[in-house]
Amino acid sequence: MHLNALYDLMNRRYMDAVLQDSRNENENSALISMLKNVGHDSIIVADRGYESYNNIAHFEAQGLKYVIRVRSKYGIADKFNLPVDKESDFTADVLLTRRQTNEVKSNPDKYRLINSGSAFDFIPKGSKDTYSLKIRIIRIKISEGQ
Repeated sequence: MHLNALYDLMNRRYMDAVLQDSRNENENSALISMLKNVGHDSIIVADRGYESYNNIAHFEAQGLKYVIRVRSKYGIADKFNLPVDKESDFTADVLLTRRQTNEVKSNPDKYRLINSGSAFDFIPKGSKDTYSLKIRIIRIKISEGQ
């Protein structure tokens, strides 16, 4: 079994939990199902495993506050070509799409492709729609070289 838990740090209690068979575990879907128990005065704090456009879109759609630690390389932040050696505060508006058109390919600062194997609940597979998402990335130095 795999346990996914939503914990309230301030009140020191569990708000919700989802048990999954270890062969079919999916932390992202578990998180989304637990969001119904999150109040709007809460701040969701999540580690790198929860870095996904789908999770961010769910947080935004529900008007939740959140902080997600993201990977420096090969993650969402990497796509914005931020300087790796400097602290920064960057906001971008992107259009998420499942279409791989010439327009999408020629505008990498504007579009982000959601591949067919990735979950994104706001654009059905095969759809020609786009989904607008505003992302703020803050890069801070946590230690020398990190």
